[in-house]
Amino acid sequence: MNEHDFARLAASVKQAGEITRGTLKPGRTMQVDPADIRSNTKGHDKSQQEPFGEIET
Repeated sequence: MNEHDFARLAASVKQAGEITRGTLKPGRTMQVDPADIRSNTKGHDKSQQEPFGEIET
C-alpha cells in the first residue's frame, strides 16, 4: 500500500473512532427498519428449524 492510500486509511480510522466516541458528528446517517421475517419466508416452505434444508450432507 502506498503512503498516500495509507494516510487516507489512517485518517478514516481516526474519524471512525471520533464518531464512535461522540466527539465528531457523522456526515450522514441511515435508518434501517427491522425486517418482517414472516412475510419474507411466507410461501418459501422454509422454517427456522430447517434453514438449510436444501443442502444435503
